[in-house]
Amino acid sequence: MIIARGTKDGNDVLILGVSDENVVRLVKGEPIHIRRITHGDGCPDGWEIFLVHGKTERDIVAGLKAVGVITEETNTIPCKNLGRSSDT
Repeated sequence: MIIARGTKDGNDVLILGVSDENVVRLVKGEPIHIRRITHGDGCPDGWEIFLVHGKTERDIVAGLKAVGVITEETNTIPCKNLGRSSDT
């Protein structure tokens, strides 16, 4: 896995690159928990990032609840158009 930070068109950018090994772990239901203490300066101060996988958004939410990251009160928003930007 790699983490990179920078700017593009005046916006802060956080890049997460996952290897095939990471994808296998994610598909097995093992979330990747990124924190500054474990992943260094690539992770912004005060942030915790979770990478998860699921066949559906509902599966993702269920997995996050199972590991205690979110609760019934958490507002989750499916993002169906992620990665389909025409300005890449």
